[in-house]
Amino acid sequence: MLTRFLKSSRNSLELTALNTYFEYENPTTYTVKKRRENSLESIRQKIETLSAFNFDEVLIESKSPIDKRVKVLTMNPKLIG
Repeated sequence: MLTRFLKSSRNSLELTALNTYFEYENPTTYTVKKRRENSLESIRQKIETLSAFNFDEVLIESKSPIDKRVKVLTMNPKLIG
């Protein structure tokens, strides 16, 4: 999943773009959302442990400029550079 962030433009992804990682065994929408949230939380915690960044600084959440209903996650540029 981290590789996908790094390969994306501006190190940003729409939250729903990550669903493909969690759509196995024909899950419900709720299950996919829960798996995604748990994985993102785990990634944030691990990066927080290994770096000087706070939990909320690892992945920055914003709204899509095109569709305000869509969340966009951006890897903190200070983590990459």
